[in-house]
Amino acid sequence: MFHSTAGVKLSVSLYLIFFACSQPVWGGIVQKTSCRQTLFYSLVVTMTGSLIAMSSFNLPLYLIGRTLEGAGMGTASPIGRTLFTDVFGRKELARRMGVISGCAAIMPAVAPIIGGYLMIYIDWRAIFGFFLLLCAAYFYFAFRWLPETRINSGDEGVVTTRKVIGTYISILRNTHIGDMSFRTPP
Repeated sequence: MFHSTAGVKLSVSLYLIFFACSQPVWGGIVQKTSCRQTLFYSLVVTMTGSLIAMSSFNLPLYLIGRTLEGAGMGTASPIGRTLFTDVFGRKELARRMGVISGCAAIMPAVAPIIGGYLMIYIDWRAIFGFFLLLCAAYFYFAFRWLPETRINSGDEGVVTTRKVIGTYISILRNTHIGDMSFRTPP
């Protein structure tokens, strides 16, 4: 793909950075809207990113797609947990979370095998097509069967996206944090 190992590594880094940084942003959005609505927004962002990555013809366009994928998938953990907590009772929640944790534990081993077969027998673009189809199926099933669990009706206690971004900026500007992180003990 675009004859660059560094480009592939950069795409993984961008995906993970935007995956991590988007979680609090999506948290702010879910406080203003609802879990179900935020899930749909994030799936649209993810599917758009997959479509861009799959149809990209150069590295910058591919990186944009991967960035959008990461930003969209940032809802997976926080929204997933919130929805499970709202939908299931205590016993059922423990059982379902066990299944989800088991699946999450084996996916790092299974995903490269599936991706490898798709890449060998079809093309690297098939990996993104497969992921796009999974997201579309998730969108359909969530739209069809997922109940609205939490509708927010007020701004009390709401953490806005602007506050989250402002906090990130203040952390990055704080020289003491960087100084403590990189200083060797005496």
